[in-house]
Amino acid sequence: MGWLVLLLLLWGQRKELLLGLSGWLAATDVPGTTAPRQALFVLAGGPIERGYYAARLYQAGVSRRIICTGELEPQEAVLDCRAAAEAALTRKAILHRGVPENSVAKLPVGTSTQEEVKAILAYCQQHHLTRIGLVSSRFHTRRIRLVAERSAWLMGIDLAIYGAPSIQYDPELWWKTENGLLFVFSEYVKLAYYLYKY
Repeated sequence: MGWLVLLLLLWGQRKELLLGLSGWLAATDVPGTTAPRQALFVLAGGPIERGYYAARLYQAGVSRRIICTGELEPQEAVLDCRAAAEAALTRKAILHRGVPENSVAKLPVGTSTQEEVKAILAYCQQHHLTRIGLVSSRFHTRRIRLVAERSAWLMGIDLAIYGAPSIQYDPELWWKTENGLLFVFSEYVKLAYYLYKY
């Protein structure tokens, strides 16, 4: 009988529980609450969603420089499925939103969050950048913090992380679409893997 009451209570609170699951993943900084960034790095994985949001941040004065990361996945390169690395696709989306060409560069490296963060931090050291922002999907930001925050701090880099709202599903009702379900649950699986691996 007790388990039935518990199930009914959980069912009655299902929306709050589901929003709590996704809300924890959204570990974002609020644009405009920190000093302007010397550069914004846009991670691969959603060129339109992340690119458009980076353009909004540029137009809001968060940074005057955007660098897009990401290369072709090995299987895409073999099959020649896309004509350009992810960095080029993201750059194209940003330019489509009116950001000047000379403000958007490419760093076409990395096929995973860890690889991209490693490349970004190396780039920052090489170019003496100490105040940067990372742009990704909102529900991806918790994992980025796990991968990037400590390393950036040890290198003396002031890191802000900005989460782009999804254009594929409503973040307040993510469980009602296949894309939302796949994204949120895959993030938890990836987080578990990263915690186990590192």
